[in-house]
Amino acid sequence: MKTSNKILLGTVVTAALILTAIHVALYAKYKRGDLVTVQQLHEERYDKHVMSGVTKINVSGLANFEVIPSDTLRLEIEKQDKKPEITFEQRGDSLIIKGGTIYTKTNGEVDKTRSYYSTILYLPSNTSLSINECEARIKGTADTLKAVAYTIEAGNSSLNFGETRNGKPNGSYFKSINAVADKSNVLFFNDVMIGNLSLSLVNGETEDQGMQVEIFSLNADSNSTVSLKGTNLKKLMPVIKP
Repeated sequence: MKTSNKILLGTVVTAALILTAIHVALYAKYKRGDLVTVQQLHEERYDKHVMSGVTKINVSGLANFEVIPSDTLRLEIEKQDKKPEITFEQRGDSLIIKGGTIYTKTNGEVDKTRSYYSTILYLPSNTSLSINECEARIKGTADTLKAVAYTIEAGNSSLNFGETRNGKPNGSYFKSINAVADKSNVLFFNDVMIGNLSLSLVNGETEDQGMQVEIFSLNADSNSTVSLKGTNLKKLMPVIKP
């Protein structure tokens, strides 16, 4: 065997032995319970609250708000080091989630900052959601049979429907979306598939990055901006005003 081939073989064998040793060491740690899973890290990072009897949710002042479909209503708030910026309260069938800090400028104007602590709402289907002064990501289901139906009112907010990872569609199904956006931006990623979409814009903006829609109705005032792909533009149904 040539010297160069021996060196190459030796390098391959050494690398294989190192990988095997690492694998054995990690497996031993796993068996002893020394390794922390991603789920464990998540649970350590968030405070979890399970609720029942809620049909209406009002959210405001969040800069890192995420909605995930679920059979059970659950709220997870990233643990806050100082005085809590994000609070929540259930009043009958309504859940109120508040974030942000109100302060007065030197000129006397009152302003409000949004809270950047991560807030995750696991939301059952057919629940109405009011979002104000928020940056929100709204995910659908990976299974078409479990697709959700949401009614959403947004004010001074950004709504991103779906999810794209590494530039690739992740699969986000919605049975229906009924959304009213006032002074808000609405973005639909290219992995979104919606059975019935009804969207109303008031001084708002919407962008279609390649979603798939079966039934589509759109109502936009003269101050709104609409960007749609040709395939979805053809599916638009006229909105008849009273």
